[in-house]
Amino acid sequence: MALLLWIQAHFLSPRELMRLDTPKGSEAGTPCLLSRLYDIDCPRLAAANVSYLQQLVARTDWKDSKKCMQKPLEQLAENCEDLKKHHGYHRWPVTPQEEDFPLAFGIKIHKAPDMFERLLRVLWRPQNLYCIHVDSKTPPDVFQVVKNLSNCFPNVVLTEVRVDLIYLSVGSLLSDMQCMRVALKSTIPWKYYLNLSGQEFPLKTNLEMVQILALLNGKNDVESYLPGKYVSGWFSFKHVILNGSIYRTKERKAPFMYPIRIRKGSAYGAFSRKFMDFALNNNMAVAFLHWLADTQAPDELFWATLNHLPGVPGGVEHPVSHRYGTVLSRAVVWQWDQYKCKTYVRAVCIYTASDLPWLISRHELIANKFDETTDPIVLDCLEDALERRTFSAYRDLVSSPFKATQTVASLNWTFYKNLPHLK
Repeated sequence: MALLLWIQAHFLSPRELMRLDTPKGSEAGTPCLLSRLYDIDCPRLAAANVSYLQQLVARTDWKDSKKCMQKPLEQLAENCEDLKKHHGYHRWPVTPQEEDFPLAFGIKIHKAPDMFERLLRVLWRPQNLYCIHVDSKTPPDVFQVVKNLSNCFPNVVLTEVRVDLIYLSVGSLLSDMQCMRVALKSTIPWKYYLNLSGQEFPLKTNLEMVQILALLNGKNDVESYLPGKYVSGWFSFKHVILNGSIYRTKERKAPFMYPIRIRKGSAYGAFSRKFMDFALNNNMAVAFLHWLADTQAPDELFWATLNHLPGVPGGVEHPVSHRYGTVLSRAVVWQWDQYKCKTYVRAVCIYTASDLPWLISRHELIANKFDETTDPIVLDCLEDALERRTFSAYRDLVSSPFKATQTVASLNWTFYKNLPHLK
């Protein structure tokens, strides 16, 4: 019974979907989801109903995402009002807490504009900032779609400089920097910056993110731990790029000019505004960025090292690690993790509908990684769950006499209050 009530709190029933309260004066609309078009039961999938999952896998009708399109995205992106209406950008109610705690998101993409647009429409709120970086290798037609999308919103910015994103090279870090500079120059008073890729998807609503990040009170969420011997080779030797791939040379690197201990972590995190300013403008941080330019996966070294330094804005002295489940910003399944999924790319799980119970139960803000062409249903069900929780929390909050301080009841606040960030 407890499990049933929990699942019902995460998903919309068809009747509730018809009664969604939308902001007054807007033609909010809701996007077409294959899960709704073909009456796929997301709560049963979230409850790990094996027989129902097997029935779903045997079906083929839901596997063509184009069946749900009123118009191709490239056409919708040329008409902003149609895009906003048909894809439900104005369906999201915004609470005073969210208005007072705007967020900034940096999204880098290299393919799959439809997947990116789905991510944007779920994250988008009028008070937030969104910066998009498109890989310099991305085909012109894809870039044009993204450009048209960005032109539809005053708070969505497309970077002017496009970096060549080569796996494990400094390009990923430099593309992040492009958007971070945009964010620091923006007049939007954002409190935290989150960097994402176009193949990720939120697990928490905007209000839930706001309340979780507000609890950090300026602390950054950055995975950081001491590297082993294998990872030490990433920054002990110089690396070069040849034919679109990175290779280690036999030439050792000179030690970094400052006596700091290099640490390992994730390329993704949640960064306070003061930390972002430090990372981009502090002399030592800038020198460290240049020193890392010919290393392997510098984006997995830069943030982890800076955030552990004494006196850094929002820094955390205690280890924050995926291994111990204390990284807030990202849920990811590696091939060597205890939880197993069906498909991996570069040792990272590509989620499907069978992973929905695991995803729904997570404490993290965002999940990596998805492929809409492989399985759109897991994304549909997550979007459905986010929609349900957004409206449920909004109704609870507007009717509460404690609007300014009330927290989302469905979150595990005991877990969040005991994170190493707060020790």
